[in-house]
Amino acid sequence: GKDATFKVKIRGLKERLLPELDDEFAKDVSDFESLAELKADIREKLEEESTRRTKKELENKILEQIIANSEEIVLPNTLVEEQAEYLLNNFNVSLMYQGLNLEKYAELAGTDEETIKEDMRAQAAEQIKKDLILSEIIKVEGITATEEEVNNKLEEMVKDSYDPENARHQWESRKRDLEISIKMEKCADFLIEHAEVTEVIAEEESSEEDSE
Repeated sequence: GKDATFKVKIRGLKERLLPELDDEFAKDVSDFESLAELKADIREKLEEESTRRTKKELENKILEQIIANSEEIVLPNTLVEEQAEYLLNNFNVSLMYQGLNLEKYAELAGTDEETIKEDMRAQAAEQIKKDLILSEIIKVEGITATEEEVNNKLEEMVKDSYDPENARHQWESRKRDLEISIKMEKCADFLIEHAEVTEVIAEEESSEEDSE
């Protein structure tokens, strides 16, 4: 209950300074010469990602409708298990980067590992069915990928890589994968172009309308 006196010596004060968002900043963090160019590039990439995501969602809905209206597709269990294992491995890698494992994730999500694996099997089966449908459409419609398109795709993958030299080496040996990817993209465009898409706009009823 006695009074006490403390002596405090301040050695210095530091202020955290954020970099100025100017042309010099753009040069430091990118290959662009001006901030305007950097902003334009970021805006373009965001728009491209939004378009890609919307297109993928539409493609999935069309494929889901085709599957729903088709005869039941019976898949070999081994094929489903292989794809499920592939998806699970990718999921485990993503968890690892977050400092988690499957057991910890299941605990945080309020589920269990077996339920997660069952979900992966369901996703695997759905993806295989979609790939089979796309492959059949590619075959029937004669969808192809030219050598020029494959090379352009390769350059695109290399350009977006952190290690261009290594990426080029990797993709040079995987040109077949690039060819399949291009065919799948063309097939998705074909589906969207020929599908009857109805835009539904949700209308909210106001409380005033309800009272009437």
